[in-house]
Formats: sequence, structure tokens, C-alpha cells
Amino acid sequence: RGLGDVYERQEHANDRRVAMSTEHANCAHTAALDAARAGRPDITARLGWALALTALFMIAEVVGGLVANSLALLADAGHMLTDAGALALALGVAVWNARRTHEGDAMLRRREAWAAGINAAVLLVVSSAIISEALGRFRAPEAVETGLMLVVAVLGLAVNIAAALILRPAAE
Repeated sequence: RGLGDVYERQEHANDRRVAMSTEHANCAHTAALDAARAGRPDITARLGWALALTALFMIAEVVGGLVANSLALLADAGHMLTDAGALALALGVAVWNARRTHEGDAMLRRREAWAAGINAAVLLVVSSAIISEALGRFRAPEAVETGLMLVVAVLGLAVNIAAALILRPAAE
């Protein structure tokens, strides 16, 4: 097997994972933010658990990506960073709504807009770094520890599913 086969398998696995992760992010995080806006106190604990799970596994993906020399894992760690940011935003909104200070909805919307803008900027920086590294790897391909990469990727998928299940009651 050549290096081309390894990269093709890695990209195929990452494409499947990104598709599921994107679906998870669009569905679960949006529902959690909507529940947080509504001031549902039960969502705070769920958001905290999902945030902790996502942030901890993001660190595991960075370590796994560096050890396995896998750009796909490092890219997903960047994606999980933006997921963690979205969850932190939703948790902040839930905590803020629980306090119900004198500030109105306009201030809440401004905070959400700033946090979303920062989250988007982080995503752009992470994407730029991934593109830069990918171009470098096209010029000088590097071997990837595919066994470790696959194990970490499957565990990452399990973490995303677990986070979605934790947040699922927020959508109901």
C-alpha cells in the first residue's frame, strides 16, 4: 500500500466524521441555545456536561493528532474548539438568563453576536492553518499512524454522539 492509499482512507474517514459532526453541531447546539434563551434552568447542567466532554476530547484529539501525525485529527480538534465555543456561549446565556439582570434582550443579542463573531474568527484561523499544513503535506507527504488515527476518530464520533444525546432533551 502506498501513501496515496493511506491519505485516501484518512480523508474518507474524515469526510464521514465531519458530515456527522456538522449535523450534530447544527442541530444540538442550536436547540441548546434556544432552550438557554428561554431560561430553562435544566439546560445548564446538560450544557456543562456537553462542554466538558467536548473540551476534554478536543485535547485528546490534539494529542492523538500530533502522535499519529494526522492532519484530519488536528482539523477535527479545531472543529471541536468551535463546538466548545458554541456550547460555552449557550451555557453563558443559560447562566445569564437564570440571573435575569436589568439588561434586556438587546444586550443578550449583542453578546450572542459578539460570541458568534469570535467563534467564526477562530474557525477561519483554524481553517487557514489546516489549509497551510495540507498544502505543505502535498509537497512533502508524511506517514500517518492510521491505526491510532482511526481509534481516536471513532472515539471522537462517540463523543459527538454522546454530546448530542446529552443535549437532545433541550430540543424537545
